[in-house]
Amino acid sequence: MEFRSLVSSVKMIGKRRGGLLVAMPCFNEYQLLLRHLDILTRQSFQDFDLLIVLGKDFDGQKLVSYALGKKFKFGIIVCRRNSDSGSAGGFAAGQKYALENGYKYVILADVDCLPRDKRLIERLYGSRQAGFVSPTEAFDGEDGFRFAPDSKNRDAYTPVTHYCLYSIGLVKKYGLMFAPIYTGADDAEYAERIREKREFIGCAVAHPFAIGDTVCRKPASFWLYVLNTLAIIKSKRRIAFNFLRAAFSVPVMFLFFPKYGHDLSKKIAANLASFTYGKKALESLKTDIGPYIAGREEFDYSRSRKIFYSDFPVPNLSLAKKIAGELFACFGKSVSIERSTSDLLITALAVSAKELHCKVGANQYLLVAKNKNPLAHAAKLLAFAALFLPFALLLLGIYLPSKLIRQPKTLGYGLN
Repeated sequence: MEFRSLVSSVKMIGKRRGGLLVAMPCFNEYQLLLRHLDILTRQSFQDFDLLIVLGKDFDGQKLVSYALGKKFKFGIIVCRRNSDSGSAGGFAAGQKYALENGYKYVILADVDCLPRDKRLIERLYGSRQAGFVSPTEAFDGEDGFRFAPDSKNRDAYTPVTHYCLYSIGLVKKYGLMFAPIYTGADDAEYAERIREKREFIGCAVAHPFAIGDTVCRKPASFWLYVLNTLAIIKSKRRIAFNFLRAAFSVPVMFLFFPKYGHDLSKKIAANLASFTYGKKALESLKTDIGPYIAGREEFDYSRSRKIFYSDFPVPNLSLAKKIAGELFACFGKSVSIERSTSDLLITALAVSAKELHCKVGANQYLLVAKNKNPLAHAAKLLAFAALFLPFALLLLGIYLPSKLIRQPKTLGYGLN
């Protein structure tokens, strides 16, 4: 794999600044990219090069013209990919560029992960001798909702593509990001692969919170993450949790969701059975939820029970108690989920609620379940009780042999 084989064009703006490269994939988020560039101009340390890895359909000339007019103090390299390779492919291309052009350190930065401290890059580079350095993480949501994971769990919850610095020696030892995964769990796999102690600095970055109700906002992306995790991750705990998530959710979606969920459940099961992940899986999971989105005035919103769940979604006894409590409290009632950091809470309420909507935008609510007919609801509950265990065991019998035989080997990926 050579860098030039991954891109169709490369444009250097300004002179090379030093031995540090910041690699930033960008699909089509032009305004967000401009905001990010503006934030970088206020960083206390400017002795680095920024490699912007554009999607193949991105107007690169527009960005080049903007950068030439701004005269940034840091160097900028704009390249455009020759194929749609997702975030994983974008980061792999950035690492490959760093390897081929003699950089000593590379920072992987999501375009939507924004520095909150002017000394972020200075502090990362100042700790470069550690070889693997991360900022702390803050998650941003709607309406000012924000939280940071417990500091004891930073290794688990600070993604390695959120302004993490790597020595080139580390990249040579472990390989590039695994491009075939496309997007979703690519950062988790890389964190699992790198068996080195990570040093954390005091500076923070902010990233949009995208767990829980993403199952309703972007169902294809959410389930791609689950499929990728089951295919690529080695952690027994994470495999078990995501397998149970799928084994529970698929029959619920098949029985209780409207037609879009019924169809999606079959696609998820088919991908699991065939051990399909990455871009191919994403293409198969695309689902039109538009016809099932309504405004508050189009359903009985005022009388519905409102759910706000904002705890960090760690799979533990506390989460199980919360789901069980709401499951019974919402039985036979109309429910509107205003926010949920747990997808399992949403799925469970589809089983018990008379009617369930989940907020997916400003005055936009997705119909998740409608159980207004008591007899039909009872029949679906009995069917779920009869199907859940046999389905889970059948799925397990198909999945485990595939996992043992077809688990991708990622160590050293992309190195010549």
